[in-house]
Amino acid sequence: MAVRHRNHLDIISSSRITANTDGVFVYDFTTNETTSFGPQQQKIIGGRAVMHSGEFNGDGIIQTSDYDAWILNPALINVYQNTDANLDGIIQVSDYDKWFLNKVKVGVVEIRYE
Repeated sequence: MAVRHRNHLDIISSSRITANTDGVFVYDFTTNETTSFGPQQQKIIGGRAVMHSGEFNGDGIIQTSDYDAWILNPALINVYQNTDANLDGIIQVSDYDKWFLNKVKVGVVEIRYE
């Protein structure tokens, strides 16, 4: 199972998932970092495994090109854009801060595409 998000590093489950008797797939990525496939694909915040934010261009790598996308419009209010790293509807320095903490994170090859 893969989880894709508009401004976070995508993740894939570390184990095979099968549907329950109702045909529903259930998988909890938040229990620990090993629930996602590959090394360092998530981090722990507040006791839960979370996705890395700051992946603005969707290439599966948090790097300088994501910063380049943010710097084009580093101050916007009431928006829904990829460069809003903390999802508050405002693009500002706090979004850069999220990117900065996660820069140089590389997604597993299975989620990278262009």
